Amino acid sequence: MKTHKLSTTIFLTILITVCLSLGACEKEITNIPDGTSFIPDASQLDNGPNSWTRKADFGGTGRDDAAGFSIGNKGYIGTGAGTGSDRNFGFLEDFWEYDTDTKAWSQKADFGGGLRANAIGFSIGNKGYIVTGVGLNSDSTDSEYKTDFWEFDPGANIWTRKADFGQTGRGQAVGFRIGNKGYVGTGYSDPVQLKDFWEYDPGSNTWTRKADFGGGFRSGAVGFNILNKGYIGTGGTNDFWEYDPVTDKWTMKAAFMGEARQAAIGFGIGAKGYIGGGLNSFATPSDFWEYNPVSDIWKQKADVPDDGGYRASAVSFSIGNHGFVGTGANFPDGKKDFWQYTPSDTIPVYHGIKQEFQYNVDNKVINDFTEHTYNVNSTKIGFLAEAKIKRFFKGKIKSIKVILVSGHADDEGFVGKRKVTVPVNPNNTGCFDGGDVREEIDVTDQVKITDSGQNAVLYLCAKETCQFNGVTGWGSDNGPHPNARFQWIVELE
Repeated sequence: MKTHKLSTTIFLTILITVCLSLGACEKEITNIPDGTSFIPDASQLDNGPNSWTRKADFGGTGRDDAAGFSIGNKGYIGTGAGTGSDRNFGFLEDFWEYDTDTKAWSQKADFGGGLRANAIGFSIGNKGYIVTGVGLNSDSTDSEYKTDFWEFDPGANIWTRKADFGQTGRGQAVGFRIGNKGYVGTGYSDPVQLKDFWEYDPGSNTWTRKADFGGGFRSGAVGFNILNKGYIGTGGTNDFWEYDPVTDKWTMKAAFMGEARQAAIGFGIGAKGYIGGGLNSFATPSDFWEYNPVSDIWKQKADVPDDGGYRASAVSFSIGNHGFVGTGANFPDGKKDFWQYTPSDTIPVYHGIKQEFQYNVDNKVINDFTEHTYNVNSTKIGFLAEAKIKRFFKGKIKSIKVILVSGHADDEGFVGKRKVTVPVNPNNTGCFDGGDVREEIDVTDQVKITDSGQNAVLYLCAKETCQFNGVTGWGSDNGPHPNARFQWIVELE
């Protein structure tokens, strides 16, 4: 295992005791080697903080106004409009997958809705979605705004048409996920800009109109989610708005600190949001900004790479602790370079069998993340590997909320007594290809406060249902899978 020197402001220790049984953790296993790790995972530190790293160029031709999203450890980009000889002045329909493990692109099934540009994409669980945009009319003699809505299944490499978008076809809209719902709003439908806002429920395959966007009519804005809230900003102005799906209300937040712009990039990583690049009437800005919803403050970060031009109408998304940006306009040619952003405050990742941690110790109000991964050699179907996670705090806990944000277990995952994963492949009886956390889950009821109220304990568990590879556990120690990521919202006395 590689070692790295840590900042003195971060002291990392976790105690994870693996216990094995068929139904509950009843006794500690003492004959397993100590796998204690006191360092963040090396993959979180490779590129340094607040930095951009160029990755393999997008697999298709250069383009702008493409659509994209991420699912698990993979990103997807497709459709759009090329420039010059790349597109022969037409729309595109090819669709590509980027694997963060192999760092390579592979072509997938063409977008089911045909030639398209200016569409938007988002993902819910293990499915991706593309909606709205501009495409050809029925006899291919002219372009028109589209309302058809398509779902992509990466496992089957199949597009399926779902319920049409509930309102006017449009381009330059925004779309994002909150929990297990998708949201689409704003945009342009010649000759007007729009501000309506819609929610998609994949369970019922229905669209429901929600409260109109809180700001003015706009197009070319940026939208993303941070945890359980949605955010929309820019689109020719600097105002920035937060959407709460529980109350169906919009709240104006601190204005975006950069110049007003359209066609910028944006994504959320952990508890922060990011906006940068784009264009306006006077310039092609490359500045890049980080938004903290807790403090309601913007901070400028490393500029968006422009590869010798500017970056507008590009695709952006996040995977794990990183943001990704690719393609985009740069007249007269479309871009195909692809970049990874590593933020300043990476999330610590803990490995091994015995760990304990004290993290973010100087704050009385804490809102942070930790990730956890481990594996154990399993002996039979029904084998249970349970990890005891213990976090120490500097003071007595006044209030605490713990949310499981994401993760993958082999084969079924639990937090305490609560099952938290959904089979990746429910049709593969017994061996489900593991289980994914499909939505954020509040697991506070599984947390125990110990040691005079200064420590919090929870149990992370994986159950073997297949014994295909003889190991069970959570996250990257068990294969190319996302770690169990917890958000900790804590107030100390």
